Amino acid sequence: MSQKYKVVTVPKIWVNDKVFIDGAAPTREMMAATFVRMIEQALDDSIPPGKLSLIGPD
Repeated sequence: MSQKYKVVTVPKIWVNDKVFIDGAAPTREMMAATFVRMIEQALDDSIPPGKLSLIGPD
C-alpha cells in the first residue's frame, strides 16, 4: 500500500483515492477545516487527483 499511495511521510491522509495531505495539522480547528476542503476537492470531478489544494473556489 505504501507504494500504491506513494507514502514517504506519516501521517498521510487520502480521501476517495483522489486527494491527499501529508503530515498532521497543529490544531483541531485546522484539521477540521482541512478535512472539509479535502472532501470538497475529492468530490469535485473537475479537479484532477493530487495533493490537497487549500485554495478553494470561494
